[in-house]
Amino acid sequence: MPLQLEAAARLAFPDGTMSALGLRNAATRRELEHEKLGGRIYTTLAWIREWRERNRYPARPQDQLPRFQADAEAEGRADAVRKLVERRTKNLKK
Repeated sequence: MPLQLEAAARLAFPDGTMSALGLRNAATRRELEHEKLGGRIYTTLAWIREWRERNRYPARPQDQLPRFQADAEAEGRADAVRKLVERRTKNLKK
């Protein structure tokens, strides 16, 4: 059943995270299937569901997740300290 964008936004996003304007923008960009009747834009909950599925990003496997910058920096510092200790140890053995 076609709904005006305001009603569709309230039903499809009850937490208020998407407004009628957001749906209107998606319809204008031709991302969201819609009908224009009497100067008003209508869509259905099924069309919103399809739009959301097309814009869904699958989760990446755990081993492909990017490392946090802080972790990389900490590893870099640990490598630097390790190299410094190795150099000092070599100098003491001479």
